[in-house]
Amino acid sequence: MASNKQNFQIYMGAYIYTNGTFKPFVVSGTPYPILFDVWNINFEERTDFLGSPNTQTLAGYERGNPMGYRTFCTIDLNNNLPSKSSGILTLLNLFTSQYKRSFFTTTIGSVSSPNVTIVGGVATTDYYTGLIVRNTSVSNQTRTITSYTSGGVATLDSPFSGWANGNNVVIEVPPSIPTVMGVTADSTNSNYMFFNLDSSIFGINRQLTVGNQVISIDLRGLFRKTLMADNMRIG
Repeated sequence: MASNKQNFQIYMGAYIYTNGTFKPFVVSGTPYPILFDVWNINFEERTDFLGSPNTQTLAGYERGNPMGYRTFCTIDLNNNLPSKSSGILTLLNLFTSQYKRSFFTTTIGSVSSPNVTIVGGVATTDYYTGLIVRNTSVSNQTRTITSYTSGGVATLDSPFSGWANGNNVVIEVPPSIPTVMGVTADSTNSNYMFFNLDSSIFGINRQLTVGNQVISIDLRGLFRKTLMADNMRIG
């Protein structure tokens, strides 16, 4: 589907990619993606090459090496209100993949070591498998989820004691799983493209004592693809 000619907002959010599925982080009870206001946004479909654009033989024949296309994106975010800057800061903080990141805050239901029920969990088998459960009600004890049923029952990697129905827990992403960015080309909540974060800037530029929040993001497409995305077309 083509993009709108003029647009002031895009959907954007933090995800993990496990078992062939993109899964959104949940912040303050709301799963990504959410709408962000933008000043400028630049999408580019660039040819992705195997090494160099061409490989030359001793005879002088050159073989072209285009393998497909990869999407690149640069975003300058509208941050004229403190609430907007706060939302962007929260999003960017989820990309510190050297550390554990909060994926979903909830409580546990029925308990039968080493199994617990994740209250409000997604009803998809193995959705949280490989993630960490940190029980903030019991001295921040942690366990890794080794399997998860569509009924919300998580099997943990070792037995526990002292855990009970109603304990507060945080489902965390381990450092072995990176955060990726999902972005739409306009305010239509569909046709997501997924990116690695190449770089970001979050700072303050003061001129005549008045502070201006500087926020920009550079993104590189997660996958090489056969065809350029149709939402790169304005129509």
